Amino acid sequence: MENIKLHAQTNNCLVICDLDGTLVDSRGALTDTVNSVRSYYNLSPLDKDTVTGYIGNGSKALIERAMHGHNINIEEAYSLMRKSYAENTPKEKDIYPGVRSGLLKLVDAGIKLAVVTNKPQEPTEYLLDHLNLSSFFQMIVGGSDAYPLKPDPAPLMAVMKKTGVLPGNSWMIGDHHTDLEAGRRADVHTCLAAYGFGSPENEPFELEVNSFSEFTDYLSQYFRI
Repeated sequence: MENIKLHAQTNNCLVICDLDGTLVDSRGALTDTVNSVRSYYNLSPLDKDTVTGYIGNGSKALIERAMHGHNINIEEAYSLMRKSYAENTPKEKDIYPGVRSGLLKLVDAGIKLAVVTNKPQEPTEYLLDHLNLSSFFQMIVGGSDAYPLKPDPAPLMAVMKKTGVLPGNSWMIGDHHTDLEAGRRADVHTCLAAYGFGSPENEPFELEVNSFSEFTDYLSQYFRI
């Protein structure tokens, strides 16, 4: 891939991160959460690969897919899922290698950071606090009534407006096609986190990395990180 030339000072550059599959490997925790809800309804557990295939369009879509074919009140199941998640939160070991050091490197360089995820706002904040990652980010946007979910670009545009960074100086890094589409529609640079568990499908991207460290190393070509 050709190098992408960025002409910006580090204090006017923004990196927007997806959460699940980009910063944290949450597959085990989400599988345990889904199966806790299924157990409540006396349904057999699903394997991790099956649950992983249901991830990517928000928590409600996840539980709808996990309960498909059963006559279950989805609103009730969704409420149970949110309660169960607090008991099955990812641990420190579930943070992808290079994420904590990479975030610190970017912050030290003056690059602004944000999280935009389709996970609901409350569990998003809980998870980032639980993993001591919240302090890295100037803005944390989870799924709520405030903005539509990715792939809608609205939450990304809100972050750019809040931080005062132009699209040409902004990146979206994520493992799923919803991240990449949101980035494209917001006219920011896009990076596929190929180490995650999502799928780009047919959505184009500018950069592909196999670790978060590779992403920060790439940015260091243009900024003295």
